[in-house]
Amino acid sequence: MIAELKNIDAMNLLASLDAASVDAIITDPPYGTTNAAWDKMPDWPAFFRACWRVLKKTACCSYSARIRPRRK
Repeated sequence: MIAELKNIDAMNLLASLDAASVDAIITDPPYGTTNAAWDKMPDWPAFFRACWRVLKKTACCSYSARIRPRRK
């Protein structure tokens, strides 16, 4: 078994992978809570489409997220 830890833009990595080639995705995406250039919310629908494309049928995807109340 080969395990790799990557610290790169997830969308670029996911686009470079073959379909159904990944056993697990563990990610901690930006929360969009600061003014830092890197802290931008991902395009969630595009992110999950990319994940589903590369995950094997028996794989798992784990991500952390921050739930914010709706603004009125």
